[in-house]
Amino acid sequence: MAENAVERTTEKPSASVDFAEYAEALRQLTAENPTMTLHVPPPKLVAIIAALQLALRHPNLPAATYKVCDDFCRSIQASIEEYHPLVAKVIEMGFDPQFDEEL
Repeated sequence: MAENAVERTTEKPSASVDFAEYAEALRQLTAENPTMTLHVPPPKLVAIIAALQLALRHPNLPAATYKVCDDFCRSIQASIEEYHPLVAKVIEMGFDPQFDEEL
């Protein structure tokens, strides 16, 4: 395992999943925990936002998924802006293709 890799703590998925059972488990999780707190270092959080920004540009991304991901990114961006407006500005640039750079 790589030095910085996180060990998987959940079972590896099998070939089939009972999606009705999954939907019920997700409903129960939501009922028990309407919101969840994540402890993520800011550089990782910004990297996650960047990955979501890339996904948001996919032409086949369903509208409902787009909204969830965009709302998530914007919510984090607003929270960051309270503390460090420059970081929030760079996040905003990630929504605008004119600021793209080749890797």
